[in-house]
Amino acid sequence: SEVYSDGVSYAVKVLPAGFDGAITMMVGISEGKITGISVISHTETPGLGAKSTEAEWRAQFVGQSSGLALDKKGGEVAPLTGATITSQAIVDACQIAIDTAANLG
Repeated sequence: SEVYSDGVSYAVKVLPAGFDGAITMMVGISEGKITGISVISHTETPGLGAKSTEAEWRAQFVGQSSGLALDKKGGEVAPLTGATITSQAIVDACQIAIDTAANLG
């Protein structure tokens, strides 16, 4: 992971394995909470995992902290329909980013 920081907030580059290859993403962290996520590149299935780039889906991550999980596993994140592997990969990557920021802060 690459980490960029201003001493207060962190931007963590994470490359989780999606359904059809690596997903390159950045996760913003401040005070242990996600401030936003950005999917930079992916090779996920159009209409399914590719929906991970949509702002509406990504918005549910904002404000989340450690213990992030899909709702079907008791968490707060609604998975993309038909793209559970992609959804889980992004949740896992966000948790890695939260942990990375916590270890640096």
